[in-house]
Amino acid sequence: MKLKKVGFASHVIKFGDLNILTDPWADAKPAKQKPDIVLCTECSEDIREQAEQIYPDARVIINPGEYEMRDVIIQRRLRTDYYKVHYKGVNILYVGLLPHATDPEVFSDTGDVDVLILPVGDNEVFPNYEVLSKIVSMVDPQVLIPMAYNDGTVKPSEKYASVKALDEYMKSAGYPITEPVNTYKYKKVTQEDQKQMEVVILQA
Repeated sequence: MKLKKVGFASHVIKFGDLNILTDPWADAKPAKQKPDIVLCTECSEDIREQAEQIYPDARVIINPGEYEMRDVIIQRRLRTDYYKVHYKGVNILYVGLLPHATDPEVFSDTGDVDVLILPVGDNEVFPNYEVLSKIVSMVDPQVLIPMAYNDGTVKPSEKYASVKALDEYMKSAGYPITEPVNTYKYKKVTQEDQKQMEVVILQA
């Protein structure tokens, strides 16, 4: 599995020859990509129609349910704001545009998660740092990838313009700040081999 950041909340998740694009509508201008699937966590039917025009060859998913394409299984439960993506033993939890008033208990039974992609911009747009800490603890991923924060380069839509910088979240959580990478390639390891969670910072 390869992961690349292409916008504020937009990532391309690549499994073999299948490309999944996440939440392009959180950017001032949707990413120019050719995805097979577009995942939206906060989308209306109007947004779906726009997505189908901009990404005419993609399958646009906005509703809870279970979906499958080329051995990739995507699940979203009722009354949740996250997608779980499975492929050949790898499990990704893409949390997306999580509302500020989120109860962390909705993450209590997500099952095995290798990679957690989590919005950390706070500022009454996304959950505060205390709630994020509880979510990370409950999910217990091997890898955490922060997203949806102010990095000074990617321009979000107006709704997300006031989010905080990544440094504030990293300091609050006690995580060391590492050099950002353009693309992250995940290789599954056993829990015995990995002593602690890895935090990966991506740059567009």
